[in-house]
Amino acid sequence: IDKGSLIIGNHSFKITKTILKKLFSSNTDISINLKIPKQLKHQEFYFINIESKNNGYLTLVQIYENGETSILSDNKQVNNNSKFEYPNKNEYDGLEAYLDDNQNKAKDLAIAMICKNKKDFSYFDNISVYKEKYAKVYGKVFDMMDGCNVSSKIIEIRR
Repeated sequence: IDKGSLIIGNHSFKITKTILKKLFSSNTDISINLKIPKQLKHQEFYFINIESKNNGYLTLVQIYENGETSILSDNKQVNNNSKFEYPNKNEYDGLEAYLDDNQNKAKDLAIAMICKNKKDFSYFDNISVYKEKYAKVYGKVFDMMDGCNVSSKIIEIRR
């Protein structure tokens, strides 16, 4: 970070301290209750549960320690006091906590944002079973968070 900019490779992103705090640490917005296990074991399955106290459009983002970014769900319309679980337990075993072969631990970040209007997430790849398809574009998440209610949780993964 240099003079209000986050520099990633050859790209520079303007960033405020508020946005930086929201992105790289657990942050709770009173309008979004984000429930995720804090610690997981490698290859353990889990679910993300969200309770919204506002109307709007919910987007879930996962940022992995290596910078890979996945949009798990985007622009799902939610209402005041609605509940949402990702992924759907009736269809999936859950998300898998994952470590590379050379890792003993990692910290990933799950972000839930509720925006008044739909946002265009077409720039991001949707989640894929092929890890090489994850986009390394987490700097773009900053722009998407602007004007939204945001809660985030750090997920610790260990062997």
